[in-house]
Amino acid sequence: MKKILALMLVSAMSLTLTACGGNSDDVRDALQGTWVAQWTFMGNKISRYYTFKGDSYTTGGRRASNDIEPETGTFEVKGDTIHLIPDDGTDGNDLDYTYNKSSGTITLWWSDDVQFEKGTVNVNIIY
Repeated sequence: MKKILALMLVSAMSLTLTACGGNSDDVRDALQGTWVAQWTFMGNKISRYYTFKGDSYTTGGRRASNDIEPETGTFEVKGDTIHLIPDDGTDGNDLDYTYNKSSGTITLWWSDDVQFEKGTVNVNIIY
């Protein structure tokens, strides 16, 4: 009886751990497309975009009056982080995300206060 109860408890705990978050393929699928954000940092207006296609990404944007040099690379989904691996071999930024498993929607964050929205890059977004 104790073995059966212990087995049931282990099974229940395993299910609760696997229910947290989406798996990598679900997150990768929800991430596909272009994500944009705008914010102000130290008085400078900044815009940034990330375009995800397959396992690759492209990023760029504008800081004050200068364009941010475009960057390309690949990415990995690790826990609640999207780890960027630039093609030039430098260290990439990590992006945080939340994934709603029931709706399949994702929310992408650079930091606690910079949230990206899924959209398109156009003249109204890059200022």
